[in-house]
Amino acid sequence: NDVCPAGIDFHCSQVIEHLLSRPYVYSCLCERLKHVLPPNSEINRDWIASKVKQCMWDYSSGVNRRRTLMGSTKQSDCASVLKGLWDDVLSSPFDDYVNKFVKDRLHVGASQARTKSHEPQRSRGVEE
Repeated sequence: NDVCPAGIDFHCSQVIEHLLSRPYVYSCLCERLKHVLPPNSEINRDWIASKVKQCMWDYSSGVNRRRTLMGSTKQSDCASVLKGLWDDVLSSPFDDYVNKFVKDRLHVGASQARTKSHEPQRSRGVEE
């Protein structure tokens, strides 16, 4: 019955579909992501969904404080765009979705617990 907000992501909920169904969010995603679209590619819903998943993984699922030991530590253009998308467009509606998801689950869990506590207890052991 425990629900942890940090555990709510695209693996156990419809958060991606929820975010993509919001016209403002979807139009912002299209506008900003077209700048990091691979050459000779067209922007489509599946590709956008993969970038939203990447944002959730990189910026919501936990903080990774590891640093690269070798090579460049400069953030790529794509990573910079995704970070901006998360901060400016996705994090607020994502948090709203997660809070509602948890509240709904706790409400359902509490209702089930109340219903169960009002059921007559069956005796175990010898039948009468």
